[in-house]
Amino acid sequence: MSSGSVSFVRPSTAPAGRSSSVRRLFSRGVPGRPHDLALPPGLHDGAGEDNASGGEGDETAALPGYAERAPSPPAGFNSAPREHTLHMTHKKRVWASLKLVSHALASRSAGDAPVFMEGNLIKGTLALDLDAAEPITKIYVEISGRYLNDRYPYRHDFTFLSLVHKLWTTNDGDPNQLNDGRFRGKLKGYYRWPFSIELPATMDVPHDLQHGAAAKAIRLPPTFLEKSVPASIYYHFEAVIVRGGLFRHHHKISTMFFYHPRIQPPPASELRQLAYHANSALLGPDEDPTGYLTRKVKTRGTLYGKRDVFTSISLSLALPLSYTRGTVIPCSLTISCADAPALDALARPAHLSVHLQRRLSMRVAAPTGHRRAATTTTPTAPTDQATPVSRAVWWPAAAGTGGQRATFRGEIWLPRNLKPSFAIPYFSLNYSVVLLPLSASFYVPEDKGVLLEETVEIATVPAVGPKARRYAPSATADRPSELG
Repeated sequence: MSSGSVSFVRPSTAPAGRSSSVRRLFSRGVPGRPHDLALPPGLHDGAGEDNASGGEGDETAALPGYAERAPSPPAGFNSAPREHTLHMTHKKRVWASLKLVSHALASRSAGDAPVFMEGNLIKGTLALDLDAAEPITKIYVEISGRYLNDRYPYRHDFTFLSLVHKLWTTNDGDPNQLNDGRFRGKLKGYYRWPFSIELPATMDVPHDLQHGAAAKAIRLPPTFLEKSVPASIYYHFEAVIVRGGLFRHHHKISTMFFYHPRIQPPPASELRQLAYHANSALLGPDEDPTGYLTRKVKTRGTLYGKRDVFTSISLSLALPLSYTRGTVIPCSLTISCADAPALDALARPAHLSVHLQRRLSMRVAAPTGHRRAATTTTPTAPTDQATPVSRAVWWPAAAGTGGQRATFRGEIWLPRNLKPSFAIPYFSLNYSVVLLPLSASFYVPEDKGVLLEETVEIATVPAVGPKARRYAPSATADRPSELG
């Protein structure tokens, strides 16, 4: 029997399998590239992102002090399991089928890849339909998670997750009969092995992959595939059928799948939860001091080319500093200035510049003992890519404005397909809220760089409690509107 070909067919509804234990390993230097793996047709960079975007909690969730209800499954996940089927053929006849059950959204494309979130069981079935006796000695499935950085001149590749799940060996006896003896014959006919595998939420990896230093537990990162970034994180599922005899061969059915960690923010402050539940305006940091983190900075600039202006800017972010994608970051900003005319000219929503920034950090390490000519960059130095993601929208606050002070309420909208925060050795994705100087054609700030920066976490599932709301006024509505 030849290794055959693998084809991908449209998903459908499927039953679940049984549970079993798994073995976790850590290895490095596994060869291969992401595009060498079996990738379903139609799958591309960024596919599957919306399949795990953060939804919102139940709007009727209880207020603080009452019984709380756990949040509903994230938007983008199908509540009914769907089946993804891979076939292996020989002379146009299907002799091996792998079925995986996931919660990927229905799609018109036959190239859907399985999607799993932290806590989901990877369930499925491997079936053989053999029309001739075959000397098969072992059948197992393997799940791997790998990191790859193709940045020149050092290609960095390591496996951070490896789960091996045995389905059958000859020591288990005849798969279609109940016996304890070793199976010494050949397989012929129809066989079916259901499986259910639980992915760990964290993995222990060395601090330094080069020297094998002490290990630490890290959360499994999400799938990361972007054309403009040399680093990638991908997950791979493979069913292996070992054929014995004179010509020993491993038949493999494999596919990539998308993985999303389950990151949940702590509950919002009690006053913010009350506002969400009652559909009332959010209180600011003056009324809800424990619900905000406030940072201040003093600035100086020139107005109309001849007038020095001194201001103090306070930026407040809603606590905790963890926000679910698909929601917003509530914020408040106050400008204080002793020069009332200057304050009146500068204190406008269009002049405020606050945004969410994404920072990718990639560290490329040279192999042990490798030497190269001196260059302007160090091989082990981190390579950062910082890009703005979403700009805050502002509107005047109902209170806190007058005299030498102007206060604004604001929100930073978080895209539903935003990748969550993560960190593994040599690669991390972090977010921060950045305050830039006031921006107006008639004003020149003395400091043109970042005034304040505060790290925040992007989560994947909503916090327990009332559903978050959007408050920014718009042309069609001047009252809070629900997200999503």
